[in-house]
Amino acid sequence: MTIHGYQPKPGPRPPVPTTGSGVAGPAWPMKPPRRGLIPDRDCPHCHHGYENHEYNCTGGCAAGFRIRTIGFCGAAGAGKSTAAERMVKRWRFNHVRFAGPLKAMLAALGLSVEQLDGALKEEPTPLLCGRTPRQAMQWLGTEWGRELIGSEFWIAAWRAAVERAPGFHGPGPAFRGETGFDRLIVADDVRFANEAQAIRDRGGLVVRIERAGAGSASGPGHASERAEFVPDRIIRNSGDLTAFRAQIDALAMELRE
Repeated sequence: MTIHGYQPKPGPRPPVPTTGSGVAGPAWPMKPPRRGLIPDRDCPHCHHGYENHEYNCTGGCAAGFRIRTIGFCGAAGAGKSTAAERMVKRWRFNHVRFAGPLKAMLAALGLSVEQLDGALKEEPTPLLCGRTPRQAMQWLGTEWGRELIGSEFWIAAWRAAVERAPGFHGPGPAFRGETGFDRLIVADDVRFANEAQAIRDRGGLVVRIERAGAGSASGPGHASERAEFVPDRIIRNSGDLTAFRAQIDALAMELRE
């Protein structure tokens, strides 16, 4: 702006922000730091930032976990799915179920998510000739899959699904030649001894969740409802969701380097 022929000189520019090494940073104004990141701390494996005080890598890096596979077992309603959901949302595990292909088969017939994983699991349906979705899953999984096709049928399908899951493909020598072992995997439906062994074959842990009053309405009569193996850990779910999530977080912290 000119007043009576006077042209003011431009004022001093604000200082150019620099990085910690003194190198000029981005043009002014600087973008605020990403919310929740730990300042000056990066994952040594994938160089993404850490998002919380547990040093949870924002790159979804599996390298921070000493144990990368968890299998939850327990009675119906004990909290297995809630535990797996916590591992997925908080700790970036991949949810790979042994019964995943089985549920997909029944979904293709027309069963809904509520019938396969929700409140309608115990309700008879005309689509199954008056049987419940839980009965269909039990018979399809055990009598057809395990007994008619082969006891390792669902194990093979699970391992194939694990190989398709997203993983951490880092340059470090610890990951070379370890096909599939760079993935964080959680299964919430470990029911048979060979399924527990499949978890352990990947260096994983089998964790049983116990909760008072948990159990199928049909009782433990079917083979899939009777756990015939010893878990590596037991977590007791009191029914307090906040406390239960804290227990799962504590478990995850134990699995890290």
